[in-house]
Amino acid sequence: MLMEKERSADFLSLPFVTSFFEKKEDRSLPPFQSFAEPENVDSGAMPVVDAEEAFETQFSNNAAEAARALSTSDDKSSHGIDPDGSKWWKETGVEQRPDGVVCKWTVIRGVSPDGSVEFEDKYWEASDRFDHKELGSEKSGRDARGNVWREYWKESMWQVIAQHSLCDLLGAASMRYYAMPVYIDESLIKWLHFKPFQDFTSGLMHMEKSADKWGKNGKGEQWQEKWWEQYDSSGKAEKSADKWCSLDPNTTLDVGHAHVWHERWGETYDGSGGSVKYTDKWAERSEGDGWSKWGDKWDEHFDRNGHGVKQGETWWEGKYGDRWNRTWGEGHNGSGWVHKYGRSSSGEHWDTHEQQKTWYQRYPHFGFHHCFENSVKLLSVPRQPPKNIKPGKRVDAP
Repeated sequence: MLMEKERSADFLSLPFVTSFFEKKEDRSLPPFQSFAEPENVDSGAMPVVDAEEAFETQFSNNAAEAARALSTSDDKSSHGIDPDGSKWWKETGVEQRPDGVVCKWTVIRGVSPDGSVEFEDKYWEASDRFDHKELGSEKSGRDARGNVWREYWKESMWQVIAQHSLCDLLGAASMRYYAMPVYIDESLIKWLHFKPFQDFTSGLMHMEKSADKWGKNGKGEQWQEKWWEQYDSSGKAEKSADKWCSLDPNTTLDVGHAHVWHERWGETYDGSGGSVKYTDKWAERSEGDGWSKWGDKWDEHFDRNGHGVKQGETWWEGKYGDRWNRTWGEGHNGSGWVHKYGRSSSGEHWDTHEQQKTWYQRYPHFGFHHCFENSVKLLSVPRQPPKNIKPGKRVDAP
């Protein structure tokens, strides 16, 4: 098991977000607002795995909510008043994008009984005649206390594009949809001459999830979180997150606390046992006539044979430009010996070889098949039916 270098005593754990509101019960939030409640979270106490599981759970909840909203989009009621006195208005529609994707959407706008909270929620599902599907929502709102929030999330799936001849396409379409001769119109034939065709038999399926949450209170304090994940059926995966928060620089804080903090992390897996991972956390504190900053970061790069490097840095910078840092690294070559090295600006230095097993994460703990199985609502988005089928255009005709 890998033994990492101890952190400097000057390093402080960085929280993800801050708490803007003194009491939860003081907040007035619109219905359906799922992400507008930042909490104090210690990044050291919440491993990436737990954060990912929370992310996936929230995605499932959002998908179910969007599916419910879209399932009632055909209701004739375009406005109403809830039992608590809140008023709402609803609009629905269906649009076709330039790429042929058809999007069904619903927008709900509302206001609280006393007019102190206004919100807007948008939901949509989209698909084409092939294998593109997506499901998402965007929510925003504001209240009389100056709080403003916005959140966006989307999940989608598609197959890779592969070049095929027109004859290949027609044969595949026949087998895919009908197992019998297929009739298509001139517009589709023209489209086929200028666009590569979706490879249904051997194309890789891709799935992607993204989310963006932002909030700002009446004092100007802000926070934002962005998540992005993409998987394909070959086992490749890529994930990243970017979080930050800022307080008024004039806010009085306890020693060691920051006015601005950031956290970024990412993972990439090649599907064959190679992977890249990184984490970068830093904070900034206003000290009147300047800013002090500190942070911690590390990354690792391994190929499928377990050969690679792990390295990192802990650092601190004072408001007058004085700086301290410590760097460390490990070289792994599969021999059973690990090259460990590092140094610090205070004079520390080491360069040794130790007999030690190499450990790194070869595959994501949450991969394509997990994503596929969890995307129940996305998979249920209906595919668009073939259009403009005319007699006399036989696919199997010479």
